[in-house]
Amino acid sequence: MLCYKEDIAPSKTVNASSYRENSKGMKEGWTHGYMYADQQIADGNLGYVTHMFNPGIHQLDLSSKTYKDFVNVSNYGCRGTFNFAYSPVNKHGFFDCRGSKTLLELDIATDQVVRSYNFTGRPYASKYGRYIVTLYKSVNESINLLLTSEVVILVVSGKDSAPIQKPTVKIPGGVSRLVFDPKILSVAYISLVYLDKIAVLDLDSLRVSYIDGVGSVLTAPGMHSVSRSLVVAGPWMVTPATANNSVAVINIANRELEGMVQGVVQGLRMIAVRQKVPGPLNTAEFIYFSPLKLIITLLFALQVTVG
Repeated sequence: MLCYKEDIAPSKTVNASSYRENSKGMKEGWTHGYMYADQQIADGNLGYVTHMFNPGIHQLDLSSKTYKDFVNVSNYGCRGTFNFAYSPVNKHGFFDCRGSKTLLELDIATDQVVRSYNFTGRPYASKYGRYIVTLYKSVNESINLLLTSEVVILVVSGKDSAPIQKPTVKIPGGVSRLVFDPKILSVAYISLVYLDKIAVLDLDSLRVSYIDGVGSVLTAPGMHSVSRSLVVAGPWMVTPATANNSVAVINIANRELEGMVQGVVQGLRMIAVRQKVPGPLNTAEFIYFSPLKLIITLLFALQVTVG
């Protein structure tokens, strides 16, 4: 799966004239959205681009590097789209709709919206697409007050049946990012902006527990757009704690904090990369942080290099 924010990678440059021809009525100028492509969608040759100020999603032909089409969903009250997730179980895409605060389900084969849900948020698809989990950090915009966040789970059982919507799970502390347990696919981990905890959500029983002591992120009154990265790398889960200038390393097997790596100033985004090396160290894991470059090598012990 590839996800590019705001821009398309140079190797995926799209013919601009084709874009202009097929996007009549769309406003030119600053854009903000995501690109999503998956090997299971048209053999990896079809990409979707969301746009927070366009009432639908753009389609790109990645093989010919040309603009393909625009799926207009303005009739659902959409003023823009942002996040996208795909389930190979029913071969449907799920994306949030700005304006109407709904989640739309798109049949990839027909480009038709087949369902509209009365909730919104950032959708995440589990490894095999059985679960679509949506995070919504609820804010009372009139008084700029953070409310209890809402998590909605859709269980996708097959192509010909509608997903089962489970009761909404309410989690305090401002939900931010989600990752799935690499072995127990019915368990999700959710980072929280305003608490020094990671929420552990059982997607079947809806039980919520917490991993404590993971530090906090820098926030200020009214800054509800702050996020907290969360990355799984092998047996580890890692999240930055910008308020503590550190990074929390969590053991996924026992769901306990392994330790805090100090000296990472304002680490925001993370990428986990598996790198093979000769000899017995062929399971090395590397995690990169920005704006400072911190390389954590997780082998049999934890070694830290800052540069």
